[in-house]
Amino acid sequence: MVLAAGCLSASSPASKTSEPAAPPTSAAPTASGTASSDETPAGASVGRARIHVLVISDGFYPADPAFKANLTSVPANASVVLTYRDQDLNPLGKHDWTLEGVEGAQTPLVETGHEATIEFVAPLKPGEYVYYCSVPQHRGFGMEGKLTVTSPA
Repeated sequence: MVLAAGCLSASSPASKTSEPAAPPTSAAPTASGTASSDETPAGASVGRARIHVLVISDGFYPADPAFKANLTSVPANASVVLTYRDQDLNPLGKHDWTLEGVEGAQTPLVETGHEATIEFVAPLKPGEYVYYCSVPQHRGFGMEGKLTVTSPA
């Protein structure tokens, strides 16, 4: 998966819908499925990790939809820059990415072949958090997954 992000303030989550972009050059996933970055965006708290996550939906909705993510876990309280790319083979499909119970962690609806980038702060409490497509019936057809929030290092 690929993430494209501009400078966003951690205090005001934003979203942007665009054509697919090139892969990021920093914060690549490690063998453990997590990533870290030494970068501190302007306006962000010093010491808060900035994590880049790319989530792609592919398959053919409703037959075999799936989310695939380059990371499956992030540290608690990290600034998460998430790009969601809709690569559904059904050209009529529109999807989004929503992290249940986390304010600001929802992309706008994205058309096939496009992507949207948001920034939010990971929950303080470690544990498993469910993400899903909020379009009616899509979650029931399998468009969901889990993001693990780990204790800060």
